[in-house]
Amino acid sequence: MTQEQDEAPHFIRPRTLAGLLLYGLVAVLALIDAASPEYALDSIQLGLLLGTGGVLLGVEPLRRLLK
Repeated sequence: MTQEQDEAPHFIRPRTLAGLLLYGLVAVLALIDAASPEYALDSIQLGLLLGTGGVLLGVEPLRRLLK
């Protein structure tokens, strides 16, 4: 059994879509923050959203790089 058979290729697309969705959400929130003086994008929330999106998008390339 090779290492490639252990990977789950059916999870790549949902992870990528979820990561891009989080980055899209950050973009929308940044636009709302720029347009509305009443709304302020918290740096902790921003960091969590960007970090989670980065992890979701970066798992596969990092795993392939480490092989």
